[in-house]
Amino acid sequence: MENLNTEDKTINCVDCNEQFVFTKNEQDFFKSKNLTEPKRCAKCRKLKKQQRMEPRNYNSRDYRG
Repeated sequence: MENLNTEDKTINCVDCNEQFVFTKNEQDFFKSKNLTEPKRCAKCRKLKKQQRMEPRNYNSRDYRG
């Protein structure tokens, strides 16, 4: 893979507003996979993933459709 001459980048998490470092290697990997840069820190990404994995309870009193 080519060297893209990028530097580490500091990003503010959209959920907790903490700063995290998006390293040169991470940037190169994201670019190679055509991914956009992360918006969340590792802690918030993990929490968001856990929330997505939780089973939903769609009983009639919870349904607001």
